[in-house]
Amino acid sequence: MKKTLIIFLLIYTSFSQAAYFMDSAELKELLIDFDAYQENREIRYMAKASQYVGYVTGVVDSLDGSRFCLTKGVSAEHASGIVSKYLRDHPDGLDRHASEIISTVLAASFPCRR
Repeated sequence: MKKTLIIFLLIYTSFSQAAYFMDSAELKELLIDFDAYQENREIRYMAKASQYVGYVTGVVDSLDGSRFCLTKGVSAEHASGIVSKYLRDHPDGLDRHASEIISTVLAASFPCRR
C-alpha cells in the first residue's frame, strides 16, 4: 500500500509540475475570458483573465530588456491587450510555446534600441 501511494505521488508530482508550462492553445483559452472581462468587467471572467495577465506579466518580467524593451508606463493590462490582439488576428500561427509568442509580439511592438 505504501509503495502504491509513493508511486502515485511521484507520478502526480511530475504531471503537476508539467502543468505550469503553457502552450499557445491554453493561452488562447485564457484569452477568451480576458476579452470577456475587458468588455463586461464581470467577476465570472476575472479568474482566467487574471491568469492570462499573470502569464503575460511573467514573460515580461523575465524578458523585458533583453528580447524587448517596454516603454515607461506600459501596464500589464496594456501589454496583455497587445498580445490578445495578435492572438485574435493570427489564429493559425499558434503552434509555438505561449512565452515565445508573447515575446515575439512584444519585440515587434517594443524593440530595444541599441
